[in-house]
Amino acid sequence: STVLDAAADELSSGTIATKKYLRIESFIIASGDVNASWVLNDDESGNYANRYQDDGGTASADANDSRMDYDIGTLSGISYNLHDVANIDGVEKFYIGRQQTTSGTGSGTAPARRTWNGKWANTDQITSVKIIQNAAGSMDTGSYINIFGSS
Repeated sequence: STVLDAAADELSSGTIATKKYLRIESFIIASGDVNASWVLNDDESGNYANRYQDDGGTASADANDSRMDYDIGTLSGISYNLHDVANIDGVEKFYIGRQQTTSGTGSGTAPARRTWNGKWANTDQITSVKIIQNAAGSMDTGSYINIFGSS
């Protein structure tokens, strides 16, 4: 588990043990506007493709991306994510993800949700995950990433 102790534009798992199945959990507290994406094993060479759907609406797709989509656009509140990844050596990595975000507090502000399915077109096992934010703000103190694995 990695928890930010100061605001930052990057949140990294560091090196993780290779496991066949991963659950990646993250919680981002935005300080200003945050638009985040993931990078696996420091690969930013167009190897990501995904299909996503916001709040049950029409599905959209991205291909040949240099990073894996993370957020429902730019957010200014909090974001909780869970991704399950088939991290089997020798095949592309498939993932299924869920996200909940909110830009307000209290029961008068319903959260938004996004679901993903996608892949990292690389056959190496995942050994690191970085969340990189691309907007004017930063990920605030207390933001974290946890990675759980099993063989």
